[in-house]
Amino acid sequence: MTRQASEGILFNEADYQKNREEFRCCAVRHDVSNLPETIHWEGAKTVGVIVSYRKEKGKVSNELCHRYYISSALLTAEELARSAREHWQIENGLHGV
Repeated sequence: MTRQASEGILFNEADYQKNREEFRCCAVRHDVSNLPETIHWEGAKTVGVIVSYRKEKGKVSNELCHRYYISSALLTAEELARSAREHWQIENGLHGV
């Protein structure tokens, strides 16, 4: 895992807020030429997955959450994780309007 992290294809992070903790692992792949689905994604340069789970009030969630991403930008795992988190912050902010 150390090699993957140093190459930017793996990134782990944890958030701690009030009574909730969230743990996320992001992995990306840049060689998408051998993925048959990419024929529909012209210009795809990065595919990635973010796997996460929550712990609320000391209780661990029973399920992992998998979110998949496609991007025309060449992103490291950390950049994808930050972009996804920023998107959800905007999305959540709109619900308060």
